Amino acid sequence: MSKAPLFLTISCEVLLLLLMPASAAPLPAPESVGAYSNDPQHRETKALVVLDFKGRGISRIEARVISDRLRYLFLKSGTVRVFDRGMMDEILAEEDIQWTGCDSNECAVEVGRRLGAQLILTGSAGKVGDIWYIEGKVIDVKTERVTKPIRYEFRGDIDLYFSEALPFLVQRVSEVSILDLAADAP
Repeated sequence: MSKAPLFLTISCEVLLLLLMPASAAPLPAPESVGAYSNDPQHRETKALVVLDFKGRGISRIEARVISDRLRYLFLKSGTVRVFDRGMMDEILAEEDIQWTGCDSNECAVEVGRRLGAQLILTGSAGKVGDIWYIEGKVIDVKTERVTKPIRYEFRGDIDLYFSEALPFLVQRVSEVSILDLAADAP
Protein backbone atom coordinates (compact mmCIF):
# COMPACT_ATOMS: atom_id res chain seq x y z
CA MET A 1 0.00 0.00 0.00
CA SER A 2 1.57 3.29 -1.04
CA LYS A 3 1.10 6.55 0.81
CA ALA A 4 -0.40 9.60 -0.91
CA PRO A 5 2.04 12.40 -1.71
CA LEU A 6 2.13 15.16 0.91
CA PHE A 7 0.67 17.79 -1.43
CA LEU A 8 -2.28 15.48 -2.19
CA THR A 9 -2.92 14.86 1.50
CA ILE A 10 -2.86 18.57 2.27
CA SER A 11 -5.08 19.34 -0.70
CA CYS A 12 -7.67 16.80 0.46
CA GLU A 13 -7.70 18.32 3.96
CA VAL A 14 -8.17 21.81 2.52
CA LEU A 15 -10.96 20.53 0.28
CA LEU A 16 -12.72 18.95 3.26
CA LEU A 17 -12.51 22.23 5.17
CA LEU A 18 -13.98 24.11 2.23
CA LEU A 19 -16.84 21.63 1.89
CA MET A 20 -17.60 21.55 5.64
CA PRO A 21 -20.94 23.20 6.46
CA ALA A 22 -20.66 26.58 8.19
CA SER A 23 -22.73 25.20 11.07
CA ALA A 24 -20.13 22.55 11.90
CA ALA A 25 -18.64 23.19 15.32
CA PRO A 26 -14.85 23.54 15.45
CA LEU A 27 -12.82 21.35 17.78
CA PRO A 28 -12.13 22.93 21.17
CA ALA A 29 -8.74 24.60 21.58
CA PRO A 30 -6.19 22.83 23.79
CA GLU A 31 -6.00 24.10 27.37
CA SER A 32 -2.24 24.58 27.16
CA VAL A 33 -0.67 26.46 24.28
CA GLY A 34 1.25 24.08 22.05
CA ALA A 35 -0.30 20.88 23.40
CA TYR A 36 -1.78 18.73 20.66
CA SER A 37 -4.13 15.80 20.88
CA ASN A 38 -5.88 13.56 18.40
CA ASP A 39 -8.76 13.23 20.87
CA PRO A 40 -11.50 15.89 20.68
CA GLN A 41 -12.32 15.17 24.33
CA HIS A 42 -8.70 15.91 25.33
CA ARG A 43 -9.72 18.05 28.32
CA GLU A 44 -9.76 14.81 30.33
CA THR A 45 -6.14 14.01 29.47
CA LYS A 46 -2.93 15.34 30.94
CA ALA A 47 -0.45 17.45 29.01
CA LEU A 48 2.94 15.77 28.45
CA VAL A 49 6.26 17.34 27.51
CA VAL A 50 8.78 14.95 25.95
CA LEU A 51 12.20 16.49 26.49
CA ASP A 52 14.87 15.55 23.98
CA PHE A 53 16.44 12.26 25.01
CA LYS A 54 20.19 12.22 25.55
CA GLY A 55 22.25 10.12 23.17
CA ARG A 56 24.72 7.71 24.76
CA GLY A 57 26.87 6.02 22.14
CA ILE A 58 24.57 7.21 19.35
CA SER A 59 24.55 10.49 17.45
CA ARG A 60 22.72 13.57 18.64
CA ILE A 61 20.59 13.41 15.48
CA GLU A 62 19.56 9.81 16.19
CA ALA A 63 18.62 10.78 19.76
CA ARG A 64 16.53 13.69 18.45
CA VAL A 65 14.77 11.45 15.92
CA ILE A 66 13.95 9.04 18.75
CA SER A 67 12.52 11.93 20.82
CA ASP A 68 10.43 13.15 17.88
CA ARG A 69 9.12 9.64 17.27
CA LEU A 70 8.11 9.39 20.94
CA ARG A 71 6.10 12.61 20.59
CA TYR A 72 4.37 11.17 17.54
CA LEU A 73 3.56 7.87 19.27
CA PHE A 74 2.12 9.64 22.32
CA LEU A 75 -0.02 11.76 20.02
CA LYS A 76 -1.12 8.62 18.19
CA SER A 77 -2.02 6.91 21.48
CA GLY A 78 -4.55 9.65 22.29
CA THR A 79 -3.88 9.22 26.02
CA VAL A 80 -2.11 12.53 26.62
CA ARG A 81 -1.86 15.96 25.04
CA VAL A 82 1.62 16.25 23.58
CA PHE A 83 3.63 19.44 23.27
CA ASP A 84 5.01 20.03 19.79
CA ARG A 85 8.77 20.63 19.79
CA GLY A 86 8.49 23.80 17.73
CA MET A 87 5.94 25.30 20.10
CA MET A 88 8.11 24.39 23.09
CA ASP A 89 11.06 26.15 21.46
CA GLU A 90 8.97 29.23 20.74
CA ILE A 91 7.32 29.53 24.16
CA LEU A 92 10.50 28.88 26.13
CA ALA A 93 12.55 31.24 23.94
CA GLU A 94 10.09 34.03 24.76
CA GLU A 95 10.82 33.40 28.44
CA ASP A 96 14.58 33.10 27.75
CA ILE A 97 14.73 29.48 28.94
CA GLN A 98 17.15 27.01 27.34
CA TRP A 99 15.65 23.53 27.65
CA THR A 100 17.70 21.43 25.27
CA GLY A 101 20.42 20.75 27.85
CA CYS A 102 17.94 20.11 30.66
CA ASP A 103 19.48 17.21 32.64
CA SER A 104 18.07 17.51 36.17
CA ASN A 105 14.60 16.78 37.52
CA GLU A 106 14.44 20.38 38.77
CA CYS A 107 15.08 21.76 35.28
CA ALA A 108 12.50 19.38 33.75
CA VAL A 109 9.89 20.44 36.33
CA GLU A 110 10.56 24.13 35.62
CA VAL A 111 10.09 23.54 31.87
CA GLY A 112 6.85 21.70 32.60
CA ARG A 113 5.57 24.53 34.78
CA ARG A 114 6.41 27.19 32.18
CA LEU A 115 4.55 25.22 29.51
CA GLY A 116 1.56 24.32 31.70
CA ALA A 117 2.17 20.56 31.50
CA GLN A 118 1.33 18.01 34.16
CA LEU A 119 3.89 15.38 33.07
CA ILE A 120 7.45 15.41 31.74
CA LEU A 121 9.19 12.49 30.02
CA THR A 122 12.96 12.60 29.94
CA GLY A 123 15.64 9.99 29.44
CA SER A 124 18.43 8.62 27.33
CA ALA A 125 18.87 6.26 24.42
CA GLY A 126 22.06 4.54 23.48
CA LYS A 127 24.22 1.60 22.66
CA VAL A 128 26.86 -0.20 24.72
CA GLY A 129 28.67 -2.93 22.80
CA ASP A 130 25.93 -4.70 20.88
CA ILE A 131 23.16 -3.85 23.34
CA TRP A 132 20.81 -0.97 22.54
CA TYR A 133 18.74 0.57 25.32
CA ILE A 134 16.29 3.31 26.13
CA GLU A 135 15.67 4.63 29.62
CA GLY A 136 12.97 7.08 30.50
CA LYS A 137 11.28 8.55 33.52
CA VAL A 138 7.99 10.33 33.90
CA ILE A 139 8.06 13.27 36.29
CA ASP A 140 4.87 14.65 37.82
CA VAL A 141 5.25 18.44 37.58
CA LYS A 142 3.01 19.14 40.58
CA THR A 143 4.70 16.75 43.02
CA GLU A 144 8.15 16.95 41.38
CA ARG A 145 8.46 13.17 41.81
CA VAL A 146 9.43 10.47 39.33
CA THR A 147 6.31 8.39 38.82
CA LYS A 148 7.47 5.81 36.27
CA PRO A 149 11.02 4.74 35.55
CA ILE A 150 11.18 2.64 32.37
CA ARG A 151 14.01 0.72 30.68
CA TYR A 152 14.08 -1.41 27.54
CA GLU A 153 17.11 -3.28 26.16
CA PHE A 154 17.57 -5.25 22.98
CA ARG A 155 20.16 -6.67 20.62
CA GLY A 156 19.88 -5.95 16.94
CA ASP A 157 19.50 -3.04 14.59
CA ILE A 158 18.53 0.55 15.46
CA ASP A 159 15.29 -0.13 13.54
CA LEU A 160 14.11 -2.02 16.62
CA TYR A 161 13.84 1.33 18.42
CA PHE A 162 10.93 2.16 16.14
CA SER A 163 9.23 -1.22 16.03
CA GLU A 164 9.74 -2.38 19.64
CA ALA A 165 11.48 -0.07 22.12
CA LEU A 166 9.57 3.18 21.56
CA PRO A 167 6.11 1.56 21.39
CA PHE A 168 7.02 -0.33 24.60
CA LEU A 169 7.95 2.90 26.38
CA VAL A 170 4.77 4.69 25.24
CA GLN A 171 2.68 1.67 26.21
CA ARG A 172 4.20 1.58 29.69
CA VAL A 173 3.56 5.29 30.22
CA SER A 174 0.07 5.46 28.73
CA GLU A 175 -1.21 1.88 29.06
CA VAL A 176 -2.30 1.54 25.43
CA SER A 177 -1.96 -1.52 23.24
CA ILE A 178 1.59 -1.91 21.97
CA LEU A 179 0.20 -3.44 18.75
CA ASP A 180 -1.64 -0.21 17.90
CA LEU A 181 1.54 1.82 18.33
CA ALA A 182 3.84 -0.46 16.34
CA ALA A 183 1.43 -0.85 13.42
CA ASP A 184 3.05 1.82 11.26
CA ALA A 185 6.66 1.41 12.37
CA PRO A 186 9.17 1.64 9.50
